[in-house]
Amino acid sequence: MQILINSLFQGFVYLFFILVLYGYGSITKQIIFNKDKIYNGEIGILGFLSTYLIVTLVHFFSPINTVISFVFLFSGFILSINEINKNKLFFKNKKVIFIFLYCIILSLTINLHDDTYWYQLPTINYFQEFKIIFGIVNINHYIYGQAFYEIMSIFQIPILKNNFIYLLPVVFLSFFLIYLYEIYKNNKKNNFLVFLIYLIGLLILFRYSRSKEYGTDLTAQIIIFLIFV
Repeated sequence: MQILINSLFQGFVYLFFILVLYGYGSITKQIIFNKDKIYNGEIGILGFLSTYLIVTLVHFFSPINTVISFVFLFSGFILSINEINKNKLFFKNKKVIFIFLYCIILSLTINLHDDTYWYQLPTINYFQEFKIIFGIVNINHYIYGQAFYEIMSIFQIPILKNNFIYLLPVVFLSFFLIYLYEIYKNNKKNNFLVFLIYLIGLLILFRYSRSKEYGTDLTAQIIIFLIFV
């Protein structure tokens, strides 16, 4: 029974993160791509990009503490509610719902990436405890850094802290799968593209069956797939 409750709660947090990122992505779309055709999956991915820009800007002046995280998450959720009211058909699409449920199942594991406690969480904790400190030593962070850790740092939930930040690679996967579905739906006559979409889908299905365990490595692979598409 406890496992079921934990799984349902994790699914709820996953959907909440989906909405937050979709909210910020929709604002980015309106600012940059207001008159262009943008797929819903792309809006979600834009949400990650805008989150990174927000975190980087805020981090110059303050650590990414729980107050900043709460304001960020609450604001994104409000933005998403407004966007859902405009785009109800997308969130009622059965195939989109299936993708969400599939990714929730993928996230149901207690195992994390092997390097989680070696350098991933320490790096994220550093972002949450200190603002950017200028100096020669920190140049390395900008030469060889991991933007996704900065994104993860602002998704700490008050009281629960960083317990659910490793859902974010799964959320990224969700938006990418939705993007693939939308590309497929609108380009069925392009045989090569359809073949590529099926190939990528099978690779993800068999290679990343427990996607949360791959951490930010998963997002790097997805970006490569995205470039191919």
